[in-house]
Amino acid sequence: MERRNSVRKAIDATAYLYYQGKRVARRCKVMNISSDGLYLEMKPHSLHRGRRIELVFPIPTSRSVIKLRRLSGIIIRVTHDGAAVIIRKRTLSARARYERSLRGRGFE
Repeated sequence: MERRNSVRKAIDATAYLYYQGKRVARRCKVMNISSDGLYLEMKPHSLHRGRRIELVFPIPTSRSVIKLRRLSGIIIRVTHDGAAVIIRKRTLSARARYERSLRGRGFE
């Protein structure tokens, strides 16, 4: 049964996962994203459902400049190969900026 409220878009992006200000994973692969959440492909390490996390996305803007975009979220599901994250509502504008930046890189 589908429980999502919004349509998912498949993407191939890299993010870094932070928990309580410390980086938890080297790199995570974002497999899909929607206006409500995303799915990370990674080794779950010691992630637990209900944990508040921060994701940091490196966005190259030129050869020598990389902007960092941050999203806050809550882990809602952990599997053997990743985690589903619901994005906190106060980061909607940050997510919109991130999705716009992906469109310019061929992730439409």
